[in-house]
Formats: sequence, structure tokens, C-alpha cells
Amino acid sequence: MEKAVTGFSPELTRWLYHYHWYGNVRQLKNVIESMVVMDSDGVLDLDDLSPDLYNPEEGVALAEVPMPLPDANSANFLIGKSLKEIEEWAIGEALKVTSGNREETAKMLGISERNLYRKLKEYGLS
Repeated sequence: MEKAVTGFSPELTRWLYHYHWYGNVRQLKNVIESMVVMDSDGVLDLDDLSPDLYNPEEGVALAEVPMPLPDANSANFLIGKSLKEIEEWAIGEALKVTSGNREETAKMLGISERNLYRKLKEYGLS
């Protein structure tokens, strides 16, 4: 298509992951090609999807299951997040599991207590 597309937005990545691809790889390929044609900013995002797949006014995929909300029992909402955001989430969840015991949290995460304290300060979790 001779367009410089640098990647996918995190929102689109989550949407692509949760969309039911009835046409399998062929459907995915066609959707991506169509998005590249529609793209104007070099990053594929929800606004590049065709209206029959996504309604921006409603914010949900049409005739599909909407993107999941964060759920403590599922980490699917982490798809498209940065490693820093995932690390912060993992530390917070480990602290919950250990009832705030930092020694046990560090063991659970496989890091030193010193590294854990540094991360807690960095993410404002202390």
C-alpha cells in the first residue's frame, strides 16, 4: 500500500485480540489492509476500523462481545499495556495476595526485597 504505518494503538490491540475472527486469518488480513488504506496518522487505531466492525459513538464492536473490563480473575486487560504498567499491576496483586507482607511479595515475584522497595517507591505503592 506504500504507507508508513508504525504500529497499533493499545486499544486496537485489545480489540483485535477479543474480536471473534469468524473468517480466521483471511478476515484479519482484510481488516488490517482496509485499516492501512483508511489510516492517516501512521498508527492503526479504532478510528481506522470500518463502521460495520466498530461504532465510535457507542465505543463497542458491533455484533461482537465488547472488550472486557479489568477483572482480578483475568489478566486479559493487560494486553496492549506497557511492561511498566504490567509490572506495577503484578506488584500490586502480589501485595494483595500476601496481605502487604513485603518479604513474601519479593519471594513470590522472584526479586530481592531491595528491588521491591525501589519498585514500590517508583510506582507509589508503599
